[in-house]
Parts: sequence; structure tokens; C-alpha cells
Amino acid sequence: MRPLRKRMKATPADMARCMEAIRNLDAYLDEELKDEAKATRIAEHLEVCEDCGLEARTVSSLKVSLRRMAPEVDPGTLDRLRSFAQSLENEEA
Repeated sequence: MRPLRKRMKATPADMARCMEAIRNLDAYLDEELKDEAKATRIAEHLEVCEDCGLEARTVSSLKVSLRRMAPEVDPGTLDRLRSFAQSLENEEA
């Protein structure tokens, strides 16, 4: 385990990196980021930023717990829900 970095006064650049990491955290953790450079920046930031790293570990742990608790959903049910949602979107248009 790496030693924790001491908290330092955040610069605007640091804050921008934190904002990018948090804004893209779900997509990053779900491996859904298409932009490889952005994924690399976020990974590097999570390694050095104590607060964002903690947030990532917490969200990741929650996702794992929720997946374990989630019941198996019938694919037919999902198809019907998607069709229903699509029909609602079509009505609004």
C-alpha cells in the first residue's frame, strides 16, 4: 500500500483535475470511457489525490455490493421496458 500524500493547498489546476476525475468517475470505473487519454489522466490522478482516490474506492465498493444484491432480471422484461421507454420518447417528439 502506498503512503498517503499529505494534503496541500489545492491550486486551480489541481481542482480542475479533481473535477474531471469526479465528473467521469462512474464511466471510468465501469470502463466505459472512450477517450484513452482521459482514462489515463483519471487513473494517474486517482493514484496521487487522496480525496479522489477515496471517492473512487468508495464508489467501486458500492458498485460491487449492489451487483451482488441485484436480482437476475429476465431479458424479456428488459426488452419490454426498453420498448415502453422508447414509446414514451416517441410520444414526446
